[in-house]
Amino acid sequence: TLIAEGTGAALTYPWLFMFAGASLVLTVLAVSFIGDGLRDAFDPGSAKSKKIYMSNTETRKCLIEIRDLSVTFPSEAGTVRAVRNVSLDIRAGEVLGIVGESGSGKTVMSLSMIGLLAESATITGSINYNGVNLLSLDDNAMSKYRGKDIAMVFQDPLSALNPVHTIGRQIAEALHIHSDISKEAALQRAVELLEIVGIPRPAERAQSYPHEFSGGMRQRVMIALAIANQPKVILADEPTRQAEISYAVFCLKK
Repeated sequence: TLIAEGTGAALTYPWLFMFAGASLVLTVLAVSFIGDGLRDAFDPGSAKSKKIYMSNTETRKCLIEIRDLSVTFPSEAGTVRAVRNVSLDIRAGEVLGIVGESGSGKTVMSLSMIGLLAESATITGSINYNGVNLLSLDDNAMSKYRGKDIAMVFQDPLSALNPVHTIGRQIAEALHIHSDISKEAALQRAVELLEIVGIPRPAERAQSYPHEFSGGMRQRVMIALAIANQPKVILADEPTRQAEISYAVFCLKK
């Protein structure tokens, strides 16, 4: 058969296939280089943007430096190592995504950055923000950074929001704590933030309580809270988990 004859020829004259293989490799490389050249010729911005991004990444100021961060919790079964020896940098204007399966320690790492872990947690390593080791601060000192310089969008807004206060009051309180603003101005800004994140009838809904919002709407409120004080770093822990697909796409584009 044809296959049998080909197999015999390949075993007898293996050097014949070297020319065909080399020709195939050269053809693929030529097509690839020609395609790159045509792309750069017709869309020069693509090549420039890549170079500019690499240059900006090197020169951007490093806001957060995490070095050898580990977090453990005691349990009846022994010590649970939730985070192990994590080191990373977050630069100004940079979007950094951390991917991992459920239970891999993403939320614990984020909570350690804003000082909201349980007292039973043991944290080692360092988290430096503008030269300040956040792990060395007590809760009072950390509150000056939390919400103002570093904010977080929690993945479970129902448990993160206060059920006995209106949405508008909670956003206004976050503004009032970190800035010299009147109560009336803070409430007005809260309405503006609700409008920014797409809450319909924001002035009316600002008077509502968390349980009166759907899961997706509560997620939008969490985003409004996170951006209220224009923080330099936003920790987004599955920020669109309960939001509808169209709004998730909107958030990712923003």
